[in-house]
Amino acid sequence: MLSVAPSPILTFEKVLRAFGTGGFTYADVVVQLERLLAIGASPTAMLEALQRRERIEPFPEYAHTEVVRLLNAAIAKSANEALISGAQSEPDEAQDQSPDSVLAEDAPESHHSQRRDLDAAAAESIASNEAVRTRGEEMLRESKRHQAEMRAMRDTLAARDATIAQVLNSLGERDAQLAELQQQHAKVVSMLEARAGAGTQLGADLRALQARSATLAAELATARAALQSEQNKSRGFDKAWAESLASNEAARSRADEALLEAKRYQTDSRALRETLVAREATIAQIKRSLGERDAQLAALQQEHAKIVPILKARADAGAQLGAELPAARMRADAIGLELKASKEAAALLSAQLTRSESGLNAARRELGALKTQLNSQLELLRSRDWQRGFDQNLCQELDARAQAAEAALATAAAPVPGAGIGGQGVSAPPVRRLGQRWTSIARPVMAGVAVAVMAVAAWFLVQHASAPKEAPIAAAAAVPEPGTVIRDCPTCPAMVVLPGGRFKQGSLRAESGATTFETPLHWVAIGPSLSMSSSAVTVDDFQQFIADTGSDMRGCDTYDGDWKRRPDSSWRNPGFSQTGTHPVTCVSWNDAKAYARWLSAKTGHSYRLPSASEWEYAARAGGEAVQPWSADGSAACATANVADASAAQRYPGWTVFGCSDGYVYTAPVGSFKANSFGLNDMLGNVFQWTEDCWNADYAGAPIDGSARSDGDCSEHELRGGSWFSTPAYVRANYRNHFAADYRTSSVGIRLVRDIAQ
Repeated sequence: MLSVAPSPILTFEKVLRAFGTGGFTYADVVVQLERLLAIGASPTAMLEALQRRERIEPFPEYAHTEVVRLLNAAIAKSANEALISGAQSEPDEAQDQSPDSVLAEDAPESHHSQRRDLDAAAAESIASNEAVRTRGEEMLRESKRHQAEMRAMRDTLAARDATIAQVLNSLGERDAQLAELQQQHAKVVSMLEARAGAGTQLGADLRALQARSATLAAELATARAALQSEQNKSRGFDKAWAESLASNEAARSRADEALLEAKRYQTDSRALRETLVAREATIAQIKRSLGERDAQLAALQQEHAKIVPILKARADAGAQLGAELPAARMRADAIGLELKASKEAAALLSAQLTRSESGLNAARRELGALKTQLNSQLELLRSRDWQRGFDQNLCQELDARAQAAEAALATAAAPVPGAGIGGQGVSAPPVRRLGQRWTSIARPVMAGVAVAVMAVAAWFLVQHASAPKEAPIAAAAAVPEPGTVIRDCPTCPAMVVLPGGRFKQGSLRAESGATTFETPLHWVAIGPSLSMSSSAVTVDDFQQFIADTGSDMRGCDTYDGDWKRRPDSSWRNPGFSQTGTHPVTCVSWNDAKAYARWLSAKTGHSYRLPSASEWEYAARAGGEAVQPWSADGSAACATANVADASAAQRYPGWTVFGCSDGYVYTAPVGSFKANSFGLNDMLGNVFQWTEDCWNADYAGAPIDGSARSDGDCSEHELRGGSWFSTPAYVRANYRNHFAADYRTSSVGIRLVRDIAQ
């Protein structure tokens, strides 16, 4: 049984339904329409089918306009072809007639018939010219519409640029915006393909128009020869014909302009395609950036989950401090009463000291220094437990100064002839030395303080000859409370305010694992105006410093079975994977100093490296233990990133702790439990530079917490141990040292910030 081919009209209706359901694109509709016209489908019938379909479901504006234009062009083309065929058939019929038969016909009837035919041909020619002019005007309007669409597309591209910038700033809207860009891209590509097809069709129409113009020129020549006898009517016809020719020339000129515009449109289309390719590359880059940001967000969420219990612990510690505050106030009131008694004793001395100003000049200088020292000690006594003994060396030094002050006061209090009642001088009350009865709870210390205060008060009375004014006890009220977190800028390290205090630095020779580097054990006082970064400086923190200064810090010792200097290794590439929340490594002492200077200039505050004493005081966190875990080290992995079982699997033969913290190399800062001062990773993860020049022991070391500036200053002290360190070296009192320009992937940075009084 033979199959019957479907009619073109039914095929066209199926194409329209497929476009409405999304099965065909606009370009597919144009291709099918041109194919149907090429096989002889009636454009008039297809136009009627389109109108019927649009009563059910309207077409998009751009599709309706272009399809209707193509069908109208096909209808006009069919009409022109029919006109040309009719004009060519008339001369053939005229040639078939013999001269005799023409002469035999009635002359008037032939004349009138020929004139009617010429009038009809002229009317058809004028109508054809009008159609050509109308077509040219439509092409001109189409060209203007193309220009408007080009401007709209340029505006769309500018809007896309703004959208891309917004995507970079707003990660939350990335998925919706990306889908929108892809849809717009698909539409623009379809439009470009349609415009390219329209340009091709426009060129074909122009060529057909030129051929039609040549045919019309030939027809005009024939008409002029046939109408010579009809001069009056011929003049009118010639005039109309001349106007038609002028209109035709104008239409041809507009068509040429439209062709040039189409070429320019094709050029702009190519440029738009290239721009779209660049936009797609930008979108791909944004996708990669979004992936990296998602990873950073996940890391931040993990860090937040770890910070919540830390903040809760700090809140509990704050509540405990609030409970201890009344007792501290009572101690402060007792000190105030004793200071008042001391001032009354000083008032008794003022009358005798009025004539002894010349003898007190030497005592004033000594007492000024003593005042500074004793004020510091008094502040220290208010913040710490008074029942803990001072270091014997410090006691002897203060006792010697008290004896010197006593001698100066005895000299100044010598009787003056004629002074007092009956010429008797008034004896100065005895001064109590700091060394006497030192084992009592608080009296011996306060006696020394009272001596200093009386002497200072006497000096003040001599200078001002009036009652002394009481200095405010809370002189450091402007200092933030211990535990306060300070962050001077969004990319600055978070700094935790430390309490003032005193501790025993170093080790006893008899302690297990102690080295001569850590002896002798000695007392050190730390002032209250200090804050320390809660964790080591991170890669993100250091990145801002590099971006602002343009520093090039390449060349670093990294470990892969053995330590080796690699010229291309740096803080960006320390030999293992890191994120922005990992501690920065491969930084020398010089690099750390440069970072501290940059941060100080950026914030207007004083950032610096900690002294070795400040670092050890912060690591011990108010206790005496050098490690916050038991002797077997099984609990070390809950507190620090140390050489552990996971590292032993990667590097067999290492001496490690008997636990696993999950990290072979560095861990993100804050991954482990903070100490009681709120500081993370004081032990393990990375070694940390200190300000001190290297000395082989603590002989001659400062007792006020300052850094040592003597010794070998080409090398500086390191503290804390790292992911690589043997367990015996991960403790608060362990000391190591490297050259100032040495970089390694096991050393990082921790800063302190001085707090203005």
